Amino acid sequence: MKSVAVYGSCVTRDNFNSQFNTDYKQYFDCVLTQNQASIISTMSRPNFIKLDHENITKHEENIIKTDFENKFLIDIKSIQPDILIFDFFADVHFGYIEISDNQYITNNRWTLPKTNYYKLSILDKKKAFNIEGHFENYFELWKEKFDLVYSYIKLNCPNTQIILNCARNVHHYFDKNEQRKLLINGGNIKIIDVDYYNKIWNTFDKHVKDTYKDIRTIELFDNKNYNSFENHPWGKFYVHYTLDYYHDFLEELKRVSFNKKY
Repeated sequence: MKSVAVYGSCVTRDNFNSQFNTDYKQYFDCVLTQNQASIISTMSRPNFIKLDHENITKHEENIIKTDFENKFLIDIKSIQPDILIFDFFADVHFGYIEISDNQYITNNRWTLPKTNYYKLSILDKKKAFNIEGHFENYFELWKEKFDLVYSYIKLNCPNTQIILNCARNVHHYFDKNEQRKLLINGGNIKIIDVDYYNKIWNTFDKHVKDTYKDIRTIELFDNKNYNSFENHPWGKFYVHYTLDYYHDFLEELKRVSFNKKY
């Protein structure tokens, strides 16, 4: 069994959940998760705040505080996992907010606006950057910050194998009647240009693959078209996939990390 740290989102973390892969614990133990954080935020100055009397869950509070405080860097150095898996969902979907010089936080539209801190300290003052409006400058800063992440891991966790999960957004989902439909509606799913978002996601991934030759990759979307589905435990969404994705991921991770087929 190998210990795994996840820096990314549900596209990676859900593979270590018995709802999706019933037998994953035979091979892997997920010991650390940094969820929905931007690389740019993680490699900036920490921001220590109090979240009191907020209309958020404990899970949401943890996402915000670990992002603000860069706790992942401390924890991974302490834990020394066998494997670290990155995915860049948050960098593609959320972007970041500059709150002071070299101090950034992830612009998480699902959690951050619920907080009093956002309403009192950020809302009217924020400088927000995302892939849709500022990509050239965004990408230059992102490359700089990823290099800092990589250097930090190599220095402090020299025996940790780094793997990149090259996930993508999907265009379609299956409804409850197994009818395949476009993944757009007027509900809580933000309508995005899926092809553009995937192009940018590929740009991030390609930079890492071209620059850091020791990083292994899982590239399931090169060979298969996945979909979402309405009965997904978290609901239909661009990165909430049909169950075959999670099974395929686990098999590929076993191949990459153990260097053999199971």
